[in-house]
Amino acid sequence: MIAAARRFADGDLFAVADVGGWRALDVGEQVRLRHLLRGMSADETPRPLGEENGDVLFDWFAVRTGDHDALLDELGLTCALPATHQLGLRVWGRGCVYVTPQWDGWTLICGYNLPVYSAGAMRSFLERLSRRFGEAHWYGADYGYQGWALAESGELVRLYISGDSPDEDEVFGEPHRAEVDAALTWYADIEDDEEDGRPRCGPAAVAAYGSVDPTAVGPDTRVEGHGLIAVQDPASAPLGVFPL
Repeated sequence: MIAAARRFADGDLFAVADVGGWRALDVGEQVRLRHLLRGMSADETPRPLGEENGDVLFDWFAVRTGDHDALLDELGLTCALPATHQLGLRVWGRGCVYVTPQWDGWTLICGYNLPVYSAGAMRSFLERLSRRFGEAHWYGADYGYQGWALAESGELVRLYISGDSPDEDEVFGEPHRAEVDAALTWYADIEDDEEDGRPRCGPAAVAAYGSVDPTAVGPDTRVEGHGLIAVQDPASAPLGVFPL
């Protein structure tokens, strides 16, 4: 069991299947496996989720809470398991969601998909989360777009999603203090080629001042609790990974 737990913690998605899957484990063995994974995760030093250069090509949510049970409930996630960082990275994007430990007061959620990606859906989702947890943010970037959305106390205060051109950007609210601080600190020595009114900073830079920059976590990051993996739709979960 210890060998299987270590393989699983290292991201080997076949480790549990090789011992017969969760259904082959009795209740005591399942409890022990969860306990081992929880301990491995809690003892980890956070590792960056991307390059520490402010350039990211993924989306994530940040919620100011350490209450994982409440967060799973609000997000509608099921089949949750304690998970190390490596295991979270392996299942993220494969029909699964990685929920980090609480880092400097914030929990990050990677791989969670909204039913509809639109500014309106994002607003409703973040406002609902922030009514329960106080603050909820989205950050993201990919080829062709970057952006962030920040809700506080049940109200969206800022949304910016870049389009193909400035007139196609989606914008709500005034620049957040995190954007201003990021621009003044990280980009103060950069001269714009043109004044188009767009923010000069990227999502990781805004996150560094608004919540937690996932590209810069490390030994100095305050960690509470442990990571989790979970699923939105059990039918999409990789076989053998979750207790289904």
